[in-house]
Amino acid sequence: PSTITRIGGSAFRTCVNLTSLSIPGSVSEMGTAICLNSSRLESVILGEGITYLGDRMFESTSNLKEIIPTLKAGDSILLSGRVYTARDAAHAKLLELIKKNEKLPFELSGAAIYYAGPTEAPANRPIGSCGPTTSGRMDSFSPTLLDLGLTCMIGKGNRNEQVVNSIVKNKAIYLCAIGGAGALAAKCITECEVIAFPELGCESIKRLEFKDFPLIVGIDYMGNSVFAE
Repeated sequence: PSTITRIGGSAFRTCVNLTSLSIPGSVSEMGTAICLNSSRLESVILGEGITYLGDRMFESTSNLKEIIPTLKAGDSILLSGRVYTARDAAHAKLLELIKKNEKLPFELSGAAIYYAGPTEAPANRPIGSCGPTTSGRMDSFSPTLLDLGLTCMIGKGNRNEQVVNSIVKNKAIYLCAIGGAGALAAKCITECEVIAFPELGCESIKRLEFKDFPLIVGIDYMGNSVFAE
């Protein structure tokens, strides 16, 4: 029935012959063991509004501020929406603009930045290999950008204490992408456009559109971290 809002983790776990499943849009959460033993499952039809399926959450950059409090360190998500690339050289230029009180190439408030410098796009593809670079290179810049409204950072590796404190202060989030899989990551990017600092080549700022880009919550808005010992 359409009034169901949650399906528990044990649902369908013994339905070994289940091949397809249709979930109504009223369902907002599904447990992690959903269809655990349904090895023959080939298709799942999700109703509009579903945000959680198993241990994967489907999120959009358009409402990250609202979603961030629901995400915890270690969660796996599939992110869709607008994301901007910027590595250390581009960050330095952004900080110069900020110091001069000049207009930035994109609105920081609510934005997501991916620490990547994609390679040239091959024929019939919007982008080349687009894997993450080491996030620590941006640690000295990140607190300033977070204070100005940056909501999400995407990269690989741990962040320093100042960045973690700034994440908590600004209720932001740090997501981790899979290193060494840039070609696979590119398959989850549908659009790419250079919007600033073309002189930086592959490190120019680009506007991307993600489609179900796989990420892990590295540091959540409470400061909990997958890197904690």
